[in-house]
Amino acid sequence: MVEYNDKRWGAELEKMSKSRSKSSESEHSGEDFIEDSLNKISAPDLKKHDTGIWIKFEGSGEQRIPNHEEYLKRKVRLFEHTSRTFFPRRPRSIKQGQIVFMAVVSYDQYKYESPIIIGYGEAEGFEETNEIGRDDRFYQATQGRYKYFIELKNGRYLNSPVKNRISIIQLRRDLGSNLYPTYKEHPSQILATHHQQSHLQITDTARDYLINELNKLFQVHGCISSGTYHE
Repeated sequence: MVEYNDKRWGAELEKMSKSRSKSSESEHSGEDFIEDSLNKISAPDLKKHDTGIWIKFEGSGEQRIPNHEEYLKRKVRLFEHTSRTFFPRRPRSIKQGQIVFMAVVSYDQYKYESPIIIGYGEAEGFEETNEIGRDDRFYQATQGRYKYFIELKNGRYLNSPVKNRISIIQLRRDLGSNLYPTYKEHPSQILATHHQQSHLQITDTARDYLINELNKLFQVHGCISSGTYHE
């Protein structure tokens, strides 16, 4: 089943090769591009409102992705453009090399409704040619609502069901007003923010938190990198 709504839509990850490396190989093969980017960011840059760090939501509140699903397995099974994440409007604000954390609209391990962070990728950046047409299967499945896309590369995703990952509830609880660059006085403002956009910027504090928590989960559940998955 295809999940979508007018507020946000999920990614179709680029077709993976049929050779899967072991999780230890996926986790330790080469330097992580996020580690490189952290080393290049200066203190003044961290204070900027435009952080260039994103959470991209996929799925919908009306048709949540089951939390027993494995993210990459589901994408390979259902979709053909497996490295693309789609948008209702041109996402010109996402630039090449920026970090995009992927969040599926699902349920956490306690069955509370929440977007769940399942991994991240590196944005190729939006080009005006990044638009699918009427012959595209995804275009047809979504009645053309989400025809704009960006490509993600160097993806790293947890090798486990969605419920074992990081919920927005957890993120909001632990970071509070440090989650988004725009200060929010009341917890209700923080809770409502992710319902309003297909993608949102987060702070460098949130990025550091997510990388730390994801690395812990990679150790427990394993990590699948783009291009190494097979069913």
